[in-house]
Amino acid sequence: PAAAEGDVGMWVSQVKIAYNGRSSHSADRMVGQVHVRDTDLAFVTEATVTAVWTTPKGATITQTAVTAFQGIAWFEVWAGAGTYTLCVTAVEKDGWVYQRELNTESCATFMMPVPMR
Repeated sequence: PAAAEGDVGMWVSQVKIAYNGRSSHSADRMVGQVHVRDTDLAFVTEATVTAVWTTPKGATITQTAVTAFQGIAWFEVWAGAGTYTLCVTAVEKDGWVYQRELNTESCATFMMPVPMR
């Protein structure tokens, strides 16, 4: 959307995925972090981030999370070994405009190898 007068711009500075372990009774846990900053490079808190996971079996899972400390929104998904992708589709906050053209990243990919037995 176009910025209204007084709106502040925000953008995604980083998208990360990390393996967070597994338990004896569940699949692998992957966590995603989306970092949101404003046009002055300050952290943006209380922004709602929408992102889509693509799991190793091709399923897509849409999630929302709110940025907190240091402008980071946290996401998680439980699935098996393979390639994961997390892509940001929207960032929203009243009085702010998401300037996706400023993003340094919009997606991240992580390859979780098959565990050795």
